[in-house]
Amino acid sequence: MRPGAAVLMATLAATPAAAEVRSQVTADGALRLWAGERVTVRFSPDGKLELVSAFAAPEADVLPPKPGQGRFDETPEGVVVFLVGRDRGRLWLKTESGVAKAFDLRAQALSGPSAKPEMRPISACTVLPLLTDYQDWPGDGAAGLQLYEVRFRDTNAVVCTNPAKYPRPQ
Repeated sequence: MRPGAAVLMATLAATPAAAEVRSQVTADGALRLWAGERVTVRFSPDGKLELVSAFAAPEADVLPPKPGQGRFDETPEGVVVFLVGRDRGRLWLKTESGVAKAFDLRAQALSGPSAKPEMRPISACTVLPLLTDYQDWPGDGAAGLQLYEVRFRDTNAVVCTNPAKYPRPQ
């Protein structure tokens, strides 16, 4: 065995197995996101979400940087990156948009088992094009979000949904 191969094998043996990623695009086209996971999607030509990648990420990465510190990630053109996390009793969504149009979406907070979570409608605001966006809600035991009815806008006017007007069947 070559010396480099022994070092590589020892490193791989000491590396913990990757955490199971639960985030997904559901059969009905909703995007289900769980805290501590970074999910990249793109829009298909017919406007549906397609999963590009999903992997574990520190929940602290969801928080906005302190003024004058940190930097925003450059998002590749044509994709949107979502990260959900919890901090101080709040559920956070960080959205890094690499698309050239603003879009609206509806949201539900998820709690309970990932196979059949309880869903609670929450407000969600327009995501502006080519920017990083932050939204947060009272955590109330939620561990994830479901985003659905994602629609592009022709303007950059920010609109926030009223969850009572747009309930989604469970």
